[in-house]
Amino acid sequence: MDHFERSEKSIWDIAYEERLRHETSYMDPALLEKDSSQENPNNSCILLCGSRNCGKSSLILRFLERDELPKPTVALDYTFGRIPRSHKMIKDVCHIYELGAGTSMSHLLDCFINSISMNPSKFSIIIVLDLSKPSELWNTQEVLINEINTLVSKIFQEASCRSPCVAGELKERCWQRIGVNHEDKHLIEPSIIPVLIIGGRYDKFQEFDPEKKKVICKTLRFIAHRIGASLQFTSTEIDSLVSRTRSFLSYMAFNSGVGKASNFDHHKPLLVNAGQDTFASIGTPPMSSERLQRSVARSSIDLWKDAFLETFPQEKSSKDECKQAPVKDQQYAEPLIDALRLQKDQELAIHKKKPEEGQKGNYNYTK
Repeated sequence: MDHFERSEKSIWDIAYEERLRHETSYMDPALLEKDSSQENPNNSCILLCGSRNCGKSSLILRFLERDELPKPTVALDYTFGRIPRSHKMIKDVCHIYELGAGTSMSHLLDCFINSISMNPSKFSIIIVLDLSKPSELWNTQEVLINEINTLVSKIFQEASCRSPCVAGELKERCWQRIGVNHEDKHLIEPSIIPVLIIGGRYDKFQEFDPEKKKVICKTLRFIAHRIGASLQFTSTEIDSLVSRTRSFLSYMAFNSGVGKASNFDHHKPLLVNAGQDTFASIGTPPMSSERLQRSVARSSIDLWKDAFLETFPQEKSSKDECKQAPVKDQQYAEPLIDALRLQKDQELAIHKKKPEEGQKGNYNYTK
């Protein structure tokens, strides 16, 4: 019988080392450049987050061509899509996650944004905003984008310390997506992970006053261009817009071709791919010149925030939204379950009112 030397490492030590090895392999620049083998399926991941009840689930179902009724997403939902690769039996897979409950579940973003997801050819984020509710729009995008930027910056710093060449590779790929010689290069702070901002419910938005539409469109263009994201408006009620969104999701999921068409006119649904916009064409925040001059020392994002909130005061802060438990949210109402829960809550309230001595009298104590 062969003699095996007992390892001094615990199973947790081995698991930790295996995790580091796995992460390092994903961050290897050589692997970033290397195309996937023709004998193995390509795997990608898309994460959708954004406003409540703005059509995220419907977009996923339309993208996957599933004739199903969308269901409310309580916290996190998962599905996947597959397409065959040419004539082979191999199928490429895209894992699709939907983060529900608006911004109240934004803390779950760290489950997805990690050193593995930093491969920009494998992972993408879609932020869906409800155009029909501009009074919630700024808070929603601000919470989500800030959370994404914080997590990406943390992972990027760790990657830079581990291997400077990896950081350089990620940056280079990022600017290739936007444009190495873009005129706003010194003003853009691009996300290393590709981001698409979708303005949902365009069918309701197109009924807005033209000036209000202009404020929303220019603000979203600024937000998207500032982080190097793509931007487009859509509606599940307009087939042509659904088809356009499906094409872009296919590009993010399976690296299919993406059109070069664009639209910057606020009278029509916006369509701006990453790198197509400029701060010069977006213009200045919609506020008086006197106020703009008084605020010249403030950052651009603060100016746009002031201008947007002046037109659309926000009804609910992200902190208030986070306090609302899903069980109290009407979009998850279940009459039978809610009735039983109410009954149990009432029984518990009665039980708490009973004197302590009276409760003890219900028990028999034996020595």
